[in-house]
Amino acid sequence: MFMKSGLVDTLYLTIEPVVFGDGIKLFKEEMDYKLTLVDSVKTESGAMLLEYSVNK
Repeated sequence: MFMKSGLVDTLYLTIEPVVFGDGIKLFKEEMDYKLTLVDSVKTESGAMLLEYSVNK
């Protein structure tokens, strides 16, 4: 709801070094937003922390 309403301007995603047989969708509804990578950090455990700005 917040994304569709235009209230989200920053999106943080964490990519973990784990492989699943099935994934979980980030959003239930179909959306088409362009993102710009602002920052990325690799942790000691091998995870990637990604910060994106949402282009409106």
